[in-house]
Amino acid sequence: MFGNTLPLEDLDGGDRTLVKINQDNFSSKYLLKNGDKDYAISISHSSRIDSKRKVPVERHSVEVLRTDYNADPTLPANIIKAYCVIENDVGNTVSDVVMVSNALRLLLATTEFQESLVGWQS
Repeated sequence: MFGNTLPLEDLDGGDRTLVKINQDNFSSKYLLKNGDKDYAISISHSSRIDSKRKVPVERHSVEVLRTDYNADPTLPANIIKAYCVIENDVGNTVSDVVMVSNALRLLLATTEFQESLVGWQS
């Protein structure tokens, strides 16, 4: 289980610590209200049966959301969302799932890849 706080590093010029505001059986939500910005993290887990292969699959997701509120409340807020989904067949080893997830993490950690992705390159 994750703790009652989660850190977001190097966001808007500093580190942010979000506080757990909700938890149920398979999900949690963390929030930090900071002036004209809200930062939120959602974590959830689910499972399903892959209809083609007929095997059980676990799904784990993390979403980071930043909401910028306008000084003029008649204007809509600006939202930026980033999320990651990890799916694995039930029975995969944790080390294999972590290995594949880390490969994605390292790819996403490069500024060149992020700029290309947001620049609509594929």
